[in-house]
Amino acid sequence: MSKGGFVRLSAALLAASLTAAAIGRAPSYRFDPGEASQGSIRFYAQAAQFRGEPGRTRVEISYVLPLENLQFLIADTAYQARYTLSVLLFDRSGRQAGGDSWERRLTVGDYASIGKEHLINADTLGLEMAPGRYRLKVVCTDNNSERQGMIERPLEVGDLFERPLALGGIRFERSLDGGFSPWAQKTYGGGLGPVSLYLRLYSAGPDTVVLGFRLEGMERGGGLLEASDTVAVDGVREIRRAIDPDSLPAGGYRLAVTAGLLSRPGQPFYQGVEEVRVQNPGSGGGEIESSLEVLRYVAGRKEIRQLERAAPGERDSLLEAFWRERDPTPGTVRNEARDDFYLRVAEANRKFSLGIRSGWRTDRGRIYIKYGPPDDIERHPFEPEYPSYEIWDYYADGVRFMFMDTHGYGDYRLMNPKAERK
Repeated sequence: MSKGGFVRLSAALLAASLTAAAIGRAPSYRFDPGEASQGSIRFYAQAAQFRGEPGRTRVEISYVLPLENLQFLIADTAYQARYTLSVLLFDRSGRQAGGDSWERRLTVGDYASIGKEHLINADTLGLEMAPGRYRLKVVCTDNNSERQGMIERPLEVGDLFERPLALGGIRFERSLDGGFSPWAQKTYGGGLGPVSLYLRLYSAGPDTVVLGFRLEGMERGGGLLEASDTVAVDGVREIRRAIDPDSLPAGGYRLAVTAGLLSRPGQPFYQGVEEVRVQNPGSGGGEIESSLEVLRYVAGRKEIRQLERAAPGERDSLLEAFWRERDPTPGTVRNEARDDFYLRVAEANRKFSLGIRSGWRTDRGRIYIKYGPPDDIERHPFEPEYPSYEIWDYYADGVRFMFMDTHGYGDYRLMNPKAERK
């Protein structure tokens, strides 16, 4: 996908990151759990570092913005949104050391598609900085409504010219429409495809480098995948690596990446750790019970009983048949109904989880999975006489849901359950 374009997805975005790996320095493991933005505009971002001009490092900020966050206004026969993405870096004394702003204008022909088909805008922006420690602030402003979202965190900019061998990146991507798009959510599997990485190797001359990848579950019963590549590099080499997580149980994983010379085994010049999430409810193992439970939102009682009584091998066949019957485009590789469902589950987990309680188990999560993103959300977070509440409208379905945080700790309960289809 070209920079600045926007992509049509079915739903769900999860887990975000801003990566600040130690690059071209003494090898050390760094763990960065990542984060999504705070505020009324929700977006996701990651920072990857590459060589710039001599003595400078190019910091590339890739972001993903769900368009349901933006206010679209009618313009002639279409609908238009405008937003500004600002990237600011501050030194230790708090003075601004660098930054820039980019304004984007987006147009869609059908207002309902913004929520129902879940458009996103994905882009990559770059700044050249001197190596050092900074505080990074990324701000997204909806120019029509003046609402904002922000990510703020420390960022260590490495010196990629310090050593003759260096690794630049790592940027997480997703394969879309025959190309690659930034995927700062770092969530894969369950219709989202393989874990996809982009990185660059730099060398002062011809060398052979061994790249190691280890994907290990952070939770009890999590899986493990290991892979390695041996690559030749002379100057600069771009590398993309895909790791298929479909054999792994759903959950959080640590991805360890190492790089070292083939001639010096056990002496890596780069080591880094990232966190990714595998969204793969149909993978079996400890996740099968949850998988069947969430399927109750769209499956009939008879279908659920068959799945519960089936042996593990037979259950896989029944699940395939279940989704095959709902495939809107049979004969194609992609099953949009299945992908859309699991993407909505992932988004519900991202939006509505409460501590150890998964988002799909909440009232808002259930409605989100069954109906998709609302066409409109009316939020009332600071009512003096009432608990916080939200009103969700689905225009095509002619239905409205009201959720209220009756206890004040974020657990919004559905107040009009009769409106929900069974």
